[in-house]
Amino acid sequence: LASSVGAPNFLDQQGASSMEQEDEEAILDGDDGKIDESSYEEYQTEFMARVKEEETNKVLEWFKNTEYQEVAYTLIIPSIIIAYGARWSLVKLNAKLKKSAAVGLDSFANDMLYNDGDYEEMQLCLSDWNKKLFWLGLSRKHRMVKAYMAEYAKRKSVSPQSISSLSYAFSLFGLSEKKAADYMVNVCSEGGQEKISSANKLLFFGNRIFETEEALQKLKSIEDVIKSGYRTEVGGNEILKVSQSAIAEASYRSLVQKGGSSDKIPTGWKILGLTEEAATDIYNQEMKSGFQTQREKVYGQGDGKYNKKGQRIDDDGALMDDDDIAEEERAKEFGGDEEEDEAPASNAYECGNCGFTLFIAEGRNQKFFGSGFVCPTCGASKDEFSPLEIDED
Repeated sequence: LASSVGAPNFLDQQGASSMEQEDEEAILDGDDGKIDESSYEEYQTEFMARVKEEETNKVLEWFKNTEYQEVAYTLIIPSIIIAYGARWSLVKLNAKLKKSAAVGLDSFANDMLYNDGDYEEMQLCLSDWNKKLFWLGLSRKHRMVKAYMAEYAKRKSVSPQSISSLSYAFSLFGLSEKKAADYMVNVCSEGGQEKISSANKLLFFGNRIFETEEALQKLKSIEDVIKSGYRTEVGGNEILKVSQSAIAEASYRSLVQKGGSSDKIPTGWKILGLTEEAATDIYNQEMKSGFQTQREKVYGQGDGKYNKKGQRIDDDGALMDDDDIAEEERAKEFGGDEEEDEAPASNAYECGNCGFTLFIAEGRNQKFFGSGFVCPTCGASKDEFSPLEIDED
């Protein structure tokens, strides 16, 4: 401290030598000049105590004789500047680490989804990202599981293959059923009502993957998150039941459509929780429609032309349907053509309530996705639907 503030050497070296010389005589034993060891140790202790006391007194005396302004300039202000600089540096470093972590976790989740279904590649991917994200420390595994699970629920459609892949991912992470259920509940709780579609998917996945009663009981918390968005518990229970059933049926219907004509109903209905009777009914329905997907049904409605409002027109651009013609006349009568809606952001929309996916042919959003549209599965309004990126694979 003395050297840092430019104070003089507080301990007088000559005084210290004098003190030491006087005490040396006291520890000599007799005329032969031998040192009494016990007396010497006591002397050393007492001498150091007197030195410390002398230094302390000198420091206190310096502070008394020094003006406050000089103390502030010498000690306080530099300390404040150093502390502020250190804090600013820590805040910047923390923000940079958070951003790096978010980017890394997103990239990891995307890589895992890209390799979904290829178990060997999934294992290599996890091993590689465990090394890349080692700097996350003890929280690495926890954050990687949450990032992967949230992205999986958001982007993956329910299918027998996706159920198997998620189950395998749990084993790669070394999760017990109870721990995996805890992660599912955590992801759904953080998503809240804004992620109801993801919560519905995770609830479905969990009910199809878990076998232990303890894990299945934990999924009740996800049910509570979903039902909390409805006015009454009875209504919430009924809608939840319908939406979970709709997910299973839609998944199997898609499986049948991809399989095309076959003499047997495709396997996979058991893992989706369907009965053989329900699977057979779905197969027969799709067989009658020629195993067309929803997209094919929408895009395959004749070779006619349509305007931006989804109205059928002839080669000259004139309206062909009487209802459309009458609507056009009413619009002109009340001040010209109605303002056209902006082009849709996507040709596929997902119901945020139950997960139902709607495909809309280009130029026909007004016809099939008007203001009065409601979800055919759960009855949710158009506002509950959001644009969906479709994985062509």
